[in-house]
Amino acid sequence: MMATGVYVRDDVYREHMSKAMTGKDPLHNKTEEEKKIIREKISNSLKGNIPHNKGKTGIYTPEQRLKMSINGKGKNLGKKLPPRTQEHSLKISKALKGKSSRTEEIKRSTSEILKIRYGVKKLLGIPTQLSKIRNNPDFNKKRIEGMIGMERDSCTEETKRKISKNTIIAMQNPKIIKRLKESRSTQVFPLKDSKPEKIIQEFLTQLGIKFISHRYMKEIEHAYQCDIFIPSINLVIEADGNYVHADPRKYIFNPSARIYDYTAVERWELDYIRTKEMLYKGFGVLRLWEKDIKKMDINQFKNLLDNKLVYFL
Repeated sequence: MMATGVYVRDDVYREHMSKAMTGKDPLHNKTEEEKKIIREKISNSLKGNIPHNKGKTGIYTPEQRLKMSINGKGKNLGKKLPPRTQEHSLKISKALKGKSSRTEEIKRSTSEILKIRYGVKKLLGIPTQLSKIRNNPDFNKKRIEGMIGMERDSCTEETKRKISKNTIIAMQNPKIIKRLKESRSTQVFPLKDSKPEKIIQEFLTQLGIKFISHRYMKEIEHAYQCDIFIPSINLVIEADGNYVHADPRKYIFNPSARIYDYTAVERWELDYIRTKEMLYKGFGVLRLWEKDIKKMDINQFKNLLDNKLVYFL
């Protein structure tokens, strides 16, 4: 006959029960239907109760945490859950919309830590994870192989419309426009100097005049990178390409001709506006056409600089 009464659950008893139940399911002798009913009852009974450890820290001592860590090593403590249904994923997505597990302070501190870590590695010449990947000879090979056979326009029409709509909305945001301008100001376009630019640079080098290539003219409203800037005389020199800037001698009878993103008339207007804004800000502006630069010698160029001539059609 089994003894009855109240049993004192001391530490020895708890340890004994813990070992006895390790790896066992408390509901092992129940059917799946019974297990489901019991779990639902437990879940409903706990609804509305505040968890004992919510908002609390330091519940476990360092010794307890170490013990828990050692006991859990090598064990799969979590059960493998079935794949989420589309309805379940949608529900989770809606519940988490607008929420973030990281506060702005945590984001800032994480960003600063990563910047410092990257800066130190760069200073000491230690390769970062990204540089290791990029310097791997197999990286570009695998990337190219992975792209073979991919369709350029693999997006659906609906996705394309969404991207287009979101881009239009984004480009109306002053903050995004400002960020793009700031980002573009540090980039150099084009990567190689054009032939007319090289001719002007050679003239300036022979004359012993210091210059800056592709300076970002942030002082004006329609900011851009000029071709050549001479700081000593505050002069901007533009070597306008016959095609890119639509030389009027060729396009005067076809002003609506499209050149990249602009028509010939729109390009003339933009060049005029930028020239006007730079003159207003105190810069000298010398605009030369590619066709004229190729015929020019150093004396003709020096004459333009000496007389401080500003050319604009």
